[in-house]
Amino acid sequence: MPDCNDNDPYVGPYDSCFNCSCNYSFQGVYDTIYGSSVLFDSVVSDILVIDSGSSLIISRKVQFGKGTGIIVLPGGELNINGGHLTRACNDLWRGIEVWGDPDTTQNFSGVQGKATISNNSVIENAEIGILLGARDSSGAYIFTHSGGIVQAENTTFNNNTIDVEFLPYQNNTSL
Repeated sequence: MPDCNDNDPYVGPYDSCFNCSCNYSFQGVYDTIYGSSVLFDSVVSDILVIDSGSSLIISRKVQFGKGTGIIVLPGGELNINGGHLTRACNDLWRGIEVWGDPDTTQNFSGVQGKATISNNSVIENAEIGILLGARDSSGAYIFTHSGGIVQAENTTFNNNTIDVEFLPYQNNTSL
């Protein structure tokens, strides 16, 4: 059978139902980012975890496979500046999770994860574009990680099952 897209190495031939097959597989591992990193045009085969005190900048196109995504731990920072985050194949990718501490203030002082998205960035074809909180491997919410911070302007959310979701959080200003 002919290839679905000769220009994309991750898209293979048609299957028996004339759907494009995927030449991509999720590795099932977590890849932790320490310090400051920049992610250029790439296909992600793991779940990227931004550690506390670390940062990741994305300003180009990054493709994700089914089951992959980004987790911003409390104290970590994700900066998408003109980036385009999308799926690698036909399946939705997991999306971005910004973790926090529900028992502390919303101020970013190293205790909340933070995502800043700007400059005509696009987040598309994800299960949840951005989740302020966490999910386990089955997709169930983990409420002990709510409180993350997101600042988005000039950003497009396109074809996500859910664009942005906030798990319950009560800002504790008395801290």
